Amino acid sequence: RNDHMQHHSGQHLLTAIVEKELGFPTESWALSTPTCYLQLPTASIPQADVQRVEDLCNAKIAKGVLVDLREFQTKADIPQARSRSIPDDVKGPIRIIDIAEDIDSCTCCGTHVTNLHQLQALKILHQESKGNTCKLHFIVGQRVLDQFGAMFYREKALVKEMGINAEELVPRVVRRGKELGDATKASKKLLAEISMLLLPAAVSAATNAKNDNAVHAMFREDGDGDFFAPIASSCKPLVVNLFGWGTGPTDGGFLICGGSDEEVKRLGAMVCGATDGKGGGKGDYRGKCDGKKLKRFMEKELKGAWEQKA
Repeated sequence: RNDHMQHHSGQHLLTAIVEKELGFPTESWALSTPTCYLQLPTASIPQADVQRVEDLCNAKIAKGVLVDLREFQTKADIPQARSRSIPDDVKGPIRIIDIAEDIDSCTCCGTHVTNLHQLQALKILHQESKGNTCKLHFIVGQRVLDQFGAMFYREKALVKEMGINAEELVPRVVRRGKELGDATKASKKLLAEISMLLLPAAVSAATNAKNDNAVHAMFREDGDGDFFAPIASSCKPLVVNLFGWGTGPTDGGFLICGGSDEEVKRLGAMVCGATDGKGGGKGDYRGKCDGKKLKRFMEKELKGAWEQKA
């Protein structure tokens, strides 16, 4: 309840400051987690303006501006206030929430704090743009403290893991990201070279499998569709092929090609059934699965399963 009160009153304050300082009325807002947001009729707001609005909100919070509630018995009794309009059939008391110092007066039926001190702090986080509107995300009160605590301990863990000072964290992460990108490119290049080196032996094995009326199967933990593409292209005209890769439940994959459509679909169903996999395709059959289960299936179960004709 306190979280809702902090964010509801915080929204009234933020809406009022944004409209007075920047001229953007709040079209809608969301009391959500982990952040709340205002939807505003602009594609984006310059960061300098965002900071100015945040500073003004926190100045009012620090000052402890009063928040008051007034009730009016009829629509006709209501003074001028910010409102999304009140239906004509509304009967009974109508509430207006006032933030003193002429900051805001708004019709509202929600619960609120009685003093802006109770908001503790307001932090504007990020903007989410879509067309000519943007969502301005914010948090208030205890969520600000919780968010800061989570970020602090996350940063502390990263600093310890990387063995650096906090000030070095961003440039070091950028450098590590570049190093990872370079290493990934080098790895792919080496795997492509390995694929070409394995090609003659794979074609020979596929020829033997054709003679034995069997499936040509080839597995490599660090492979992928790109690695097997040139091998598959050469083996596809010879026989039904099953190429697989991966080491666990989330990184496994397979490619089935060659043979008739019926044979490809039959083998695809067998692989999916044995490896918790999913796949499909027209012509070639591609899928994802548990890499560990796929390796076991290809080594120990494939031959017997394939020989049991449908």
